Amino acid sequence: MKTKRENTKINNNPHQDKTMKILKSKRFFYLLLFTFLLTISCTKEDLQPAENINATVMFDNNKIDVKILNKDYIQSAPLREKLIYKDYHLTSLMGAVIKTNANFGNLSELKKTKENERPAVYLESLLNSDGGSQKVNKDLSIGAFTDLDGETWYPVLELFKEGDNIVKNSVYLVKSFDENSEKEFVKAYKSDDNGNLNLIDNDFTEDEFLNSYKSSNTNSSVYVLKVIQPCDNQPVRFKNNPKLIEVVGTCSSGGSTGGGNNGNQSKMLKIESFVIKDKKESWIEKADVHIFGYNVNMNIPDPNNNGSSSKRFNYFIKDNPNYGNSAYLMAKVSNRDVRKRITKTVNYDLVNSDWDGFTVYVIFEYDSWPSPIKYNTVNLPDGTVSRVYWRSYNSKYAAYIVKSNRNVQFNNFPLIYGFGFGYGNKSIEYKHNSY
Repeated sequence: MKTKRENTKINNNPHQDKTMKILKSKRFFYLLLFTFLLTISCTKEDLQPAENINATVMFDNNKIDVKILNKDYIQSAPLREKLIYKDYHLTSLMGAVIKTNANFGNLSELKKTKENERPAVYLESLLNSDGGSQKVNKDLSIGAFTDLDGETWYPVLELFKEGDNIVKNSVYLVKSFDENSEKEFVKAYKSDDNGNLNLIDNDFTEDEFLNSYKSSNTNSSVYVLKVIQPCDNQPVRFKNNPKLIEVVGTCSSGGSTGGGNNGNQSKMLKIESFVIKDKKESWIEKADVHIFGYNVNMNIPDPNNNGSSSKRFNYFIKDNPNYGNSAYLMAKVSNRDVRKRITKTVNYDLVNSDWDGFTVYVIFEYDSWPSPIKYNTVNLPDGTVSRVYWRSYNSKYAAYIVKSNRNVQFNNFPLIYGFGFGYGNKSIEYKHNSY
């Protein structure tokens, strides 16, 4: 019978003992390394959400939550956060331009050829292909205004006052909006030694500009940063950048599409002219006075309903019930136009005089994103409800329902005869043409 000691192998080889010690040490080392890596991996994964929740960046001398800079989040965010989003990405792009293309002010596209001209270029066109350390922020900001709330906007640099083109002296203006006072205001930025834009005045007034930068003693260049859509005044395309999308505007041409004459003699009802008394716009921009609406025919035969009638909407510019690029720019109104009560002759076509229906329209001062889309509710004669939309920070100038055909009548739905009709309030005076 074997004892425990007899079952145990006795090894008197010293080299084998050393080898076993080394193997045990290696196994322990690898086990320790694996445990450490696993701990680091889990810790990073666990902490990431907490870091994201509390992450902030400095902008305009304030800490802001990084989620405000996310395009998916911002589309349903309040207006205050949308304004921060716009200003952050505009100034971020301009900072990238300064760091990669500091001589942008010498471009011929940014030289005035007329006294009141404001040449402008797309910010993307000013960026060199290598963004260096700014590549991430630059790329993020370039895409910040693409497919935003279903529309695409283009960041633009506009020359406001020509100067010495020295980057450190230049001032950059950005329009904003105060929800409490319901007034537009202007923020002013300058670049630091690293090319980053820093806020220098949170409410930069026209008087401050005239006193500080319009005088002959100051030769600083002054620019405006903003976003536009294709139907806005188009900036010059930067010729040396073949990757830049060239945008063609269509909003400043054409008129209403409603109403045929059925072979009879007819005349076109127009908005003939207007005078703007309240520009409803910041001092750095002209007021973009737009019109949007539609012509309605309530008596279109419905072949699917035994001879009954249905209604047809002919929207201004194109058949689009929601405000997008469908509004028509009737005129740009300057501060001087307002001060001197200049009459703007527009002759905007609404509808032919034999149109068997009526016209719904709203006149407003257009603002780009993130200004809210507003609407007027119209109760139609058949009991249904329609809406006419506009995009603006401000209240509308005017909204009316008019007819061009005296014979059009609806029960409990009074209509103004458009020819010769005029309207005025504290913001606007306008009139239709006579028959």
